[in-house]
Amino acid sequence: MGILLVCGFLAVPFLVVGQVFRAQYRAARKRETLTCAELRARGPGSVLCEVTGTVGAGEGGLLRAPFSGTPCVWYRVMVTEKDAGGEKRVIRKEGSSGAFTVDDGTGVIAVLAPEGKNESVQKAAKSFDRKAAPAEAGGLPVRAGDAQWYRYEEWVLVPGRPLYACGRASFDGRRLVMDRPFPLPDGSDARAVELSSENPYLVSAGDEKALRRRALLGMAVGYGVTGALAVGGLAAFVVTAEEDYDNDYDSRYR
Repeated sequence: MGILLVCGFLAVPFLVVGQVFRAQYRAARKRETLTCAELRARGPGSVLCEVTGTVGAGEGGLLRAPFSGTPCVWYRVMVTEKDAGGEKRVIRKEGSSGAFTVDDGTGVIAVLAPEGKNESVQKAAKSFDRKAAPAEAGGLPVRAGDAQWYRYEEWVLVPGRPLYACGRASFDGRRLVMDRPFPLPDGSDARAVELSSENPYLVSAGDEKALRRRALLGMAVGYGVTGALAVGGLAAFVVTAEEDYDNDYDSRYR
């Protein structure tokens, strides 16, 4: 029974990974692609859909990525620390907020930056990757303590890249905006959590086909490992149960 419980415990994160990628694949497959002209022609309101085009800066202009200084419309940074005991932990993980734009040739739509736990700009370019001891970090962020080294990583989305976005497009009669399909839940409303997880907000610097291929691969890994652990745990449980039965039989009748 212990082995079965351990396998079940190990399978949970892989099952979650499979579910996340399954939701991404379903959203990308079933959402209709609409142009800015088509969205405006529908009149004020909102619709779940996907848009494609070329990315540009939002109303605030270009951003500067914090580690590399790269001009961009969006960035994400992550800092990993390794302490004297060899343990690694992420001490900083954040992305830019606000909006950038997508021009599809028929108009422009503002796309709000992804900010949820499982949201990011997929296939963004890696613009910085450096390991440094605390004394060699220069102006990069460090913490007081016994860290051996820090790893600084940064991803950016630069103007002119193709962009795919799948979410909720809204038109107020003046401006088109793409946002997540449903607001980020606070965890207290089970239905809101379900809607948000089943309708992910997808933003990618690649095309829809590449996003769907990545989602299929993620599903295969997540569900495949889950299935392997389930079969392995069940097989180990059966073998252990059979051995226990044999031992009990021997002690009683021999």
